[in-house]
Amino acid sequence: MKQLCLVLLLTIPFTLYGQKDSLDIWISKIDNRSLAGQCKYVWVLKSTTSEVDKIIREGKKAEKKLVKLLTSDEKGVVAHYILSNIYKQTNYQILDLDTVKWETRFIYNGLEFTETEVGMVTDKAKLGKCKDEWIKKLRE
Repeated sequence: MKQLCLVLLLTIPFTLYGQKDSLDIWISKIDNRSLAGQCKYVWVLKSTTSEVDKIIREGKKAEKKLVKLLTSDEKGVVAHYILSNIYKQTNYQILDLDTVKWETRFIYNGLEFTETEVGMVTDKAKLGKCKDEWIKKLRE
């Protein structure tokens, strides 16, 4: 019995640290190129990396880290997408589909952005407003 307690005592901290570390690693690997519009009978927004899906499955454990990313030019759109999926607020609309420029403009749960060759892009003002709205939602 003492040996079992000793083993548990030694392994539990590593297990807990490993879970946090995994979330940090997944977040470090995502950016706004981790999303893409895809045709699935209708045009839908989908994740292109397994890390996005893993973070969504982690759920609310990831929310504080994601909120911090909402104003990032590189990760703000994907952070919004993940939070929206965690909280099941996945309403979206396609505003424009330009097949000449290969650009698609979306509104996804209130955030307007454009899919371009370099990934999802939007401006700082929209990201800032998005962050403020998420902070307000999470406090309710």
